[in-house]
Amino acid sequence: MRRIICLLLFAVSLSGTQLPGQTAVSNTSAHPSSDSLFEVVLEHNPTLAAASQMMEASKLGAGTGNTPPDPVVEMGWLSGFPEAIGNRLDFSVSQEFEFPTTYFRMADAREIRQEQALLIYDMTRQRILTEARKLMIKRIHLNRLRLLLSRRMEQAGELKEHYRKMIEAGEIGKLSLSQVNLQLSVLKADLEQVQSDIRLNSVRIQEITGGEGFSIPAEQYPLYEIPERGALDQAYAASPEATLYEKEITLKKKQKQVAVSKALPDLTAGYYSETLISERFRGISVGISVPLWSNKNTVKYAKAEISVAESEDARFRIEQQAALERNLERRNSLLVRIDELKQVLSEVDDEELLGLALELGEISLSEYIYSTEYYLQNVRRLLEYERDLRLAEAEIMRVYL
Repeated sequence: MRRIICLLLFAVSLSGTQLPGQTAVSNTSAHPSSDSLFEVVLEHNPTLAAASQMMEASKLGAGTGNTPPDPVVEMGWLSGFPEAIGNRLDFSVSQEFEFPTTYFRMADAREIRQEQALLIYDMTRQRILTEARKLMIKRIHLNRLRLLLSRRMEQAGELKEHYRKMIEAGEIGKLSLSQVNLQLSVLKADLEQVQSDIRLNSVRIQEITGGEGFSIPAEQYPLYEIPERGALDQAYAASPEATLYEKEITLKKKQKQVAVSKALPDLTAGYYSETLISERFRGISVGISVPLWSNKNTVKYAKAEISVAESEDARFRIEQQAALERNLERRNSLLVRIDELKQVLSEVDDEELLGLALELGEISLSEYIYSTEYYLQNVRRLLEYERDLRLAEAEIMRVYL
């Protein structure tokens, strides 16, 4: 009887704690794709909808203020005194405009601002889709953990029933049953916490999908192929955020050219007529401004803004490279830890040695339960490592969304 119990205990401890990826942890062989989740997010996410409207508004706003002011129409009627000299009627139409090169350069600046509006939307899209991918990864981790703990609870319940029968038969005391009950209580609390985390994850997924329900029953992570470092550097250099900083420098340079053009004289042209009793004068009018102080220091200010934009671009690129280095280093570190932990867990997974030690009295039931629980903790740590690895990869791959 003791040997039967020994083998049963070991089966309870290890059958529910297979290494992640083995059949005991997951019956799902298909790898889920994030494409379907992305489709729902792109269609229903409220933040993306607002960003799309903001992009269109920004494009329209970029085209404002790039035209000459409205023409001015004036008419004057002056009564004559004495009446013999008659009345006088004046009429004029005039149009003021800046130096012609100003409008060409302002048109170039408008195109750059419209491109920036699209880049800002792309940045928002990448952020939202990366968040969606991370939520899916966290949900898969919770699914795997729930399956692991559910099987452990089921098997621990079977073990409890065996001990209850043995107590009724007078073969063992109640202390052993208390130990099993304590183990069940801990497993139940852990499982309830996982169920709570799953509900919170579902709420967050529903939020990011704009209220649309989306189920993630998968227990295997999507497969990602991380590009080589050279390809990553190129992708990051061409990312919407990096391009936005480049466009900002180009815009500031264009605005400097606009400032130079605005420092040139403004022009005015129009039509003018003056009518008396039997006399009428008609002709054109032209005017030119004298640029003395209205645009003072605007060119210097534009040059200073170029320097600021270049400094911001340099700062961003340093920070971006540092973030990429951190994520790659974290990924490499997690890969090493996962391999090492898998190797250790495979070496201690020895049913014969553990069962024999308990049968020969080399370890007590408490030591046996402690050893199996310690093994379970390390399996859970392995699950966390794999989750963190996928999260790091999702962060690395965000520029490809």
